[in-house]
Amino acid sequence: MDERPLPPPLGLVAPPRRASPSPVTVAAPPAAARPCPPLAALARLSCDGQHIELAGPLDFHPRASPPPPAARATLAAVAQVLREHPEVLLLRVDVRAPAARGGAVAAQARADAIFRWLWRRGGVDPERLHPLGRTAPAGAAHLEVRLEVVVMTPSSG
Repeated sequence: MDERPLPPPLGLVAPPRRASPSPVTVAAPPAAARPCPPLAALARLSCDGQHIELAGPLDFHPRASPPPPAARATLAAVAQVLREHPEVLLLRVDVRAPAARGGAVAAQARADAIFRWLWRRGGVDPERLHPLGRTAPAGAAHLEVRLEVVVMTPSSG
C-alpha cells in the first residue's frame, strides 16, 4: 500500500509547510529574586493552641489591591494552618489600632479585609472567621493584628 498523502480537494490549496520552530531559551530568574519562604515558616498554631503565631507583622491595608506579596504569603500560610487543623472552629481576626490612626473604624476595615482575603482567596469557610476591629489600649503607638482561635476539644463535644 502506498503511504503518499492525498492531494487536496479540488478548488482548495494546500497550506504551505512550516519549518519546525526554533528552540526557545528561558532566562533564569535574577539572582536578587529569592524564593518565598515555606508557608510553615510564616504562620503556625501556637503550642497552647490559643492563637496563630505569625513570623512577622501583617502589613495589609484594606484598600491595597492587591495586597503586598509578604502579606499574601502570610495570609496563605494562615489559610493552610486552618486547613491542616480542622479542630480550630473559629479564627478571631482581632485588629487593634491606636485612636490617632482612625481607631476602631480603621481597625474594623483592616479586619474585614483580612477576613475577605482568607475567605475568597484562601478558601477558608467564612463560618470559621470572625473579624473584630477595635481601638488599642491607651499608649499603643502601632497597629496590632492578633489571630486568636477557638479550638474544639474532646471534652467540649
